[in-house]
Amino acid sequence: MLLMPLYYQVVRGESVLATGLLLIPQSVGTMLYFGLVRKFTRRLDGRIVIGGGLLLMMIGVLPFALSGAGASTPLLLAGQFVLGIGFGASTFPVLSLALAGLSHDEAPRGSVAFSIVQRVGSPFGVAVVSVILQSGLNSARAPHEVLDAFTGTFWWTLLFTAIPLLVVPFLPGKNVVEPDRATDELEPAAA
Repeated sequence: MLLMPLYYQVVRGESVLATGLLLIPQSVGTMLYFGLVRKFTRRLDGRIVIGGGLLLMMIGVLPFALSGAGASTPLLLAGQFVLGIGFGASTFPVLSLALAGLSHDEAPRGSVAFSIVQRVGSPFGVAVVSVILQSGLNSARAPHEVLDAFTGTFWWTLLFTAIPLLVVPFLPGKNVVEPDRATDELEPAAA
């Protein structure tokens, strides 16, 4: 979210408006996941959905990490679209898994705790990526060195996205991504 707008503006020289328009495919990919794809993944093991989402995010970032001076705009847009689908597939199930084992009374506190972790972790990640990018830009003197700073930072984001893949096998193995609401309504409430 931080690198792509900067990449479009600094490396490719796009205007703020053009950058905003170029970022639309990522949002469309996320909306597609929540609107259509989630229905097909609802019965899958949560580990498969989250792991697949992380892999899709990595695939989506790859065109940026491999981009050269004449990077293909359609390839970058396709990468963002895939990244958006992966983002949807990895974030919603993680929230569901985090709250799945909580009772009705514990759910509000669990939701707040999850939100706090996200609100602390996200800025930390942005700070780390910013430091990596800035350290590369500090030594950049030519346009190709600026591009190298961005592509190097994109490689770091690929590595950071791969780290959660190590945790995926240890997540609960049952289908907790999204319960089937129709069967939930038919089952009697627990006493």
